[in-house]
Amino acid sequence: MREKILELMREIHSDLELRRFYLPEPYRPPGYSKNPQPYDRLLFILSGIKNEPMQLEGKLTRVRLEKGDFYLIRKTIWEYTALDTTHEFFCIIPHDGYLRLVWYPIRKPQRTHKPWPENVWFHTKEVSESLLHAFEILKSPEIAKNPPAAAECAKLIVRLSILEAEKGELTENKARQTFEKLRHFVEYNFTSPITREDAAKHFGLTPSYVSQLFRRYLNRSFIDYLSGCRFDLAKRLLLETDIPVKNLYAECGFENEIHFIRRFREVNGISPGRFRLRHNSRDS
Repeated sequence: MREKILELMREIHSDLELRRFYLPEPYRPPGYSKNPQPYDRLLFILSGIKNEPMQLEGKLTRVRLEKGDFYLIRKTIWEYTALDTTHEFFCIIPHDGYLRLVWYPIRKPQRTHKPWPENVWFHTKEVSESLLHAFEILKSPEIAKNPPAAAECAKLIVRLSILEAEKGELTENKARQTFEKLRHFVEYNFTSPITREDAAKHFGLTPSYVSQLFRRYLNRSFIDYLSGCRFDLAKRLLLETDIPVKNLYAECGFENEIHFIRRFREVNGISPGRFRLRHNSRDS
């Protein structure tokens, strides 16, 4: 797997002419149940045509992506992942402490995400601060308006990813594999009213073992990680949408408005409404 992933990244870095760059805005279509991922995702179109819905300049647009086009889906932003055409794309995803590198060859168009298409993936041992910094630069609106600069930044991310992949693979023992499954369960379900006991039952574990794994690998409790996913989404929605605070709690998985406001103030030292006003006033 590593050799294939390295081969593709070297081709992207050296041979692929990067063309158009997109930085989609937050949008959640009505009735769309798929949760946003808590990670940034940088995607490169390697072949074929991908018709991807994106929110751009306040308007939902179905963008025709071709070879050399690339786009960055920021964490907690919904992604459609259109699979209804034949194409292939490569994805770089910084996780906590490692990179997930994935190649998706969509050889048979499909209308749904079930089953999820076959793919080839590789996890690096670690992720450098330089690579994370490059992601932050690429996420800036100024870069999105400067395609040559975006292309240079994306090439740098690919080069840094190659260096990480060359160091070797993240080895996952049984406990680590179980933890990753638990973490993904949280990340894909945090907007629902899930609990530690729900996660334990889903995987046939004891609640105490679930807590042990989160402490071992993240030095955080299950509830802290769950709340972190919800607060990250809440902040994003406060800053980038006009959803009223009284309606926002349900979008993020909190049980009611009062609980959401109280916990938000405890964690951030400010109410959700004041958080929105403070940051909007800075931008104006």
